[in-house]
Amino acid sequence: GMFYDSVYPEKQTGASGAAFEAGARGQNLTEWQCGMASLRPRWNVSGSFMQAIPRFYSTDGKKEYDFLDGVFASRAELLSSIFLKGYQWPFGASRISGKSRSGLIDLAVMRERSLGRRVYLDYVRNPGDEPVDFDSLIPEAKNYLSAAGALGSAPAERLYAMNPQSGDFYLSHGTDLRREPLEIAVCVQHNNGGLAAGADRQTAVRGLFAVGEAAGTHGVERPGGAALNAGQTGAICAAEAAARLIRTDGPVKASAAPQKAAEEIVSLPSRCRGSESAASLLDRARRVMSRAAGIERDSAVLRRALDEIGGILNDFEKLVAPPQPRELETFFILRDVLISQKVYLYAMLEYAENAGVSRGSAIYTKASRGPYGTSGNAFRGVVRETLYDPNTGLCSTLVRPCRPVPPPPGSFETEWKKYEERRRNAADTAPD
Repeated sequence: GMFYDSVYPEKQTGASGAAFEAGARGQNLTEWQCGMASLRPRWNVSGSFMQAIPRFYSTDGKKEYDFLDGVFASRAELLSSIFLKGYQWPFGASRISGKSRSGLIDLAVMRERSLGRRVYLDYVRNPGDEPVDFDSLIPEAKNYLSAAGALGSAPAERLYAMNPQSGDFYLSHGTDLRREPLEIAVCVQHNNGGLAAGADRQTAVRGLFAVGEAAGTHGVERPGGAALNAGQTGAICAAEAAARLIRTDGPVKASAAPQKAAEEIVSLPSRCRGSESAASLLDRARRVMSRAAGIERDSAVLRRALDEIGGILNDFEKLVAPPQPRELETFFILRDVLISQKVYLYAMLEYAENAGVSRGSAIYTKASRGPYGTSGNAFRGVVRETLYDPNTGLCSTLVRPCRPVPPPPGSFETEWKKYEERRRNAADTAPD
């Protein structure tokens, strides 16, 4: 819910703000996975969508711009880089120099949109509106397309030869790629950071657990299997820990302080005296976040964004109009999003000013020193956790050493026996 350019389903807005207010800490909040996606519907344009080598263009409503012209050293490199985006869909700070420079496409798309232009993929015409010379492509691209029987003259022809379901998906949503372009942007897809949690997935708040993408366990590059580990394995760990907590201490009861805070939040709509709708402010806040916290993050821009979001949050009651009943959902989403944005922007700004290295899906810059490289101090050996104080509205950073890597597990059979024993013990001691 924090970003305007997002590939998340629209109803998946998250609720990290409530967790931060309750005392949970953020961990690795700087780390995201970002890449190009269509805006309507929200869908990644990875795999076959890029391997078909479509044309990229932008428009200001009057003129079309083939904005990738001149980005690469040769047409052959341009075509091969578009193909490689199928494999290298997530933007990577390490993919803008050297042998692999496919990340330059993402940066070019971002900059076109920053100029107020809309960016499209065109499957009717080839890049530069010229035929594709397949012999000029890198062997990996040429061999792949040849083996797939995808050497057609137009991108749509190649797409349907490789993966007709891809084209049919958009057709089912009202866009025929064989006849019309597809609007895209560089969007956030995964938060590799999240709430700090231990091996049992319990946060700093007793009885509050974080699993899946809510937990900051995916790692900078989000390696294969990370989602399964965070979601399915994390859920089992959290369930076992919650069961132990109830057996030993009984149900977790809220103290008077959180109950009082909850009452104040519930009564918040009646205290608002502003003139701007929650929907309008939410749209504004999301645009601020996408501009400042996407794949290019400059310390000065992050600071301005943090000040703007913090200002909206501080003056919430003065700015927001009293919501109608149908607006209450958006009203509370706005408040939660603003808290989340403030915490995340704080973490990104602190990283930009102190770490000195670009990594993952973000390039960091600082006016006094220019873009950071992809090697150097990235707080190795420590984890930086971000805290939010709901009483003061201030954020702070807690630095702790990385936990040691546990001993290697035994054989599958040995570990499975341990798991079965834990399950039996849990069943034997479960409350009636």
